Amino acid sequence: MDDPMFRRFRSRLPHESRKTYAESVIGLVGHLFGTGVIFVSFFLVGWAVSFFLHFLNGIYPFPVEILDFITKFELYLIYGDSVLCAFVLLGGAFRFIAEGWENRK
Repeated sequence: MDDPMFRRFRSRLPHESRKTYAESVIGLVGHLFGTGVIFVSFFLVGWAVSFFLHFLNGIYPFPVEILDFITKFELYLIYGDSVLCAFVLLGGAFRFIAEGWENRK
């Protein structure tokens, strides 16, 4: 566990109170569930804003430049949500690997 990549994730607990494999798996599943909630919440907010803006566009059409900006913003919001969730998933995976690596010793 002296690898520089895992040093940041190393537990500060003494050897006797390290997490078991089952606790690490439960932590990973919780992390995946939390990531899913984050993704769905951002996606629903983006969808609600999109629905509302397209509803307003149906009542009173926006200029073409504004509509293009709104469409690009919606797309970038989904991209940002995906990138954020990917980083959160990678963080959880690295933590799980680090805990598993530490429990090997």
